[in-house]
Order: sequence, then C-alpha cells, then structure tokens
Amino acid sequence: MSTQSRNVATKVCTSVPWFSLVVAILCLFCAIPPAAGANDWTLRGGPDGGFVGSIAVDPTDPNTAYATNSAGISKTTNGGTSWTSLNAYWGAGATILIDPANHNTLYLASGLLIKSTDGGTHWTVLDTKTSCQDFVTALVIDPKSTSTLYVIMITISGTTLDYYVIKSTDGGGNWTRLTWKASALGIDPTNDSILYASTSSGLQKSTNGGSTWSPAGTGLPPTGKLGTVVVDPKSPSTLYLTAGDAIYKSPNSAGQWAISSTGINPASLKDPVIDPANSGTLYDVAIDQASTLGVIYKTTNGAGQWNQLNLGIPTVSAEVVALGASNTATLYTGTLSHGVLKSIDSGTDWTAKNNGLKAYETQMVLDPTNKNNIYVGISGLGVFQSTDGGNNWVSRNSGLPSLQVAGLAISPVNPQVLYVSLN
Repeated sequence: MSTQSRNVATKVCTSVPWFSLVVAILCLFCAIPPAAGANDWTLRGGPDGGFVGSIAVDPTDPNTAYATNSAGISKTTNGGTSWTSLNAYWGAGATILIDPANHNTLYLASGLLIKSTDGGTHWTVLDTKTSCQDFVTALVIDPKSTSTLYVIMITISGTTLDYYVIKSTDGGGNWTRLTWKASALGIDPTNDSILYASTSSGLQKSTNGGSTWSPAGTGLPPTGKLGTVVVDPKSPSTLYLTAGDAIYKSPNSAGQWAISSTGINPASLKDPVIDPANSGTLYDVAIDQASTLGVIYKTTNGAGQWNQLNLGIPTVSAEVVALGASNTATLYTGTLSHGVLKSIDSGTDWTAKNNGLKAYETQMVLDPTNKNNIYVGISGLGVFQSTDGGNNWVSRNSGLPSLQVAGLAISPVNPQVLYVSLN
C-alpha cells in the first residue's frame, strides 16, 4: 500500500433528523451579511506535481489523458505539455475510467460513483441506491456492452469489512444488487457472459453472466489477496492475476494457474496492464518490499521474464501506469510525489509532465510582515515559497533529510525563521 493518504468521499442521508437541523443552521448563516472581503477570492494555484494515483488515456488519442490526485482531477489534450483542472472536488483520490466505446464518457470511483458525458466538463453523482455506510471501491465496464456497469461495494459492520456487487444496464441510471459477492471482477472482452470473481473463498468463474459459479483457482496459493483477472484481448483464454506477492498466468481460461513472476523482487503488486497492440507485452507496478518504492516492471514474452524499467529519478515511486490503445508506445505513470512521467518509447525514457497539474498542499503559513511571502508544505515534494502572493513558487528543500512534510510554522518574532516537521 502507498504511504500517501487518500480522501474518501462520503454520502449524506437525508432521511435522518439531524439533516433538517443542519439545513436550518446553514440558512441562518446564509442570512448573515458576509464580512468585508469574504467574497473576494482569487485562485492562486500552487506548485505542480506531487501525488497522482490514477491515470486514464483516451483510447482514440494518446495526447488526451486524465489524472487524479488528492487535489482533484486534471486533463491534458497535448500529451502532458499542460494540464487543466476539471474540478477541485470530484476526483480526490479517485480511480478514473473511460468508456471504451465513447471517449467522452468518464467515470470516477471514489466512495461515490460520478459520471461525465462531455469529457469532464460536467459531472453527475450516480445514485446507486445503496446504504449511506457503504462505499464504491471499484467499477468495471463491460467491454462489449459499455452501458453495463458492475460496481463493487464495500460495507462495514463494526470492525468487519465485506463486499457485494451491484449492476446497471443503462449506464448507471438504475441498479440491481446481485446475489454474489466479489472483491474484484474481470470480464472476457470477447464474451461478456464469462466473468472471473475474486472472492474471500478464492477465484470463481461464471460462463452465464453470473447466474452460476464454479471454483477456478487451481494452482493459485490457498491464501492471500487476489487482484483482478486480466484477460488477453487477442487470446481470451490467456489470463493474468496477482495473488499475494506474485503474478500468475493461466493459458486455458483459469483451468490451471502457474506462477509467472521471474525477475520481480518481492513486492505488493498492482493489476497487470496488457499492451492491446501486442499482448505479449505487459506492465505492472510493484511496491518493492525492500525499498518501499513503487517500480514498474515490463515483460515482452507473456510474463516469461520481467525487467524493471528505469524511470530516471532514483527516489521516484510509481503508483500507476497507463497506455492508450491508439499508440501503445506512449505510457504515462502517476507517482507518489513526482506527478506524472511520460514515455514515448515504451518505457525506455521518461519525462516529467506536470505543468498545471497542481499538487495537494497540506500545510501553509504566511509571513506576518509580508502578505506576498507564502510557504506551503507538500508531502513528498517538500517546502515551497512564493514571494509574489502565490503566482510563482520555488522549492526550499536544501538540507531537509526528508520531503515528507507534516507541519510548518513561521516564527512570529523573526519571519526569516521557518520550522518544519517531517514524517
């Protein structure tokens, strides 16, 4: 797991009595005239980069991509040369998915389920008709019928976590709770009646859209967390799955599994990503157990041998890797503290692409003698200073043993003295 904290959106239940009281209090405050200057706000942005937890690339245009971090969701239409914030709230810590049949339809899964049909300009919260205490943990789009959605929900009862699945066949307008459970779900892209469900009792397979299930975990370890079954789009009988700290491969539709992790150091693994143009090429992000850094592994022979990619920054920690269907040599990776890196040669060379991609600032202090002198702290990026009221920023990290900023304080006696606490 990443050390980066993630915000989780919560639901509001309007059926409880306290909601009316809250509304009444808000109305009271709205009736009070604002203090002078309270409505005079100007966006000042902040340093670029930082944590990026999810990236999605437009399947028709590798220059269009979306990135989410704890500050919200951003979009680029020029290959990362510049980013534009779509919304400062939606997307905080979310996973973003693009409808493969309509690249203007986007979904965000982060506690709630949120949808856009115009490339991220406008967003709508989808009512999943679930309990206020339950949260969206994953969304799966049916690759053959993209208006069919499966959402994996997590419910908490005391200290116990459990999962269940809801389904929509009209793009999120209406939902049905299914009788079976899963913590992750894979769908055969050539036959959407074939489902693979990761459950607390192991891997299960259905060939009739979920009506019946049978065990499909022969060769997998008996314990350990299962990821999502990834199906080779060109050879759908070939499957990949993370189980524990290893990758497993099945050549016969989950009839038998065998470990396929040669070259990967012990690590916590994300789900593999298949190159849609060359299904023998896969990428996987792994949180290395020794260094605790996220690294990217690549295979070009169907997981026979994995090799670590060099991202060009010794301390960089990868969080996610994504590639577009129209040009699979173009890769984007989101990182723990270095924003977005991009490669246009299948991962050989990488360049930072963070202009306009605002970092999530956790600390800020103001110089009491100079209103234009501002310091901010960003976990993973360190301390930044602006001397022009937030228009421009310069890093101030010389001598810091760590960039994991936990707190900032400025001396009220001598504003040239700044204190920082580090994780």
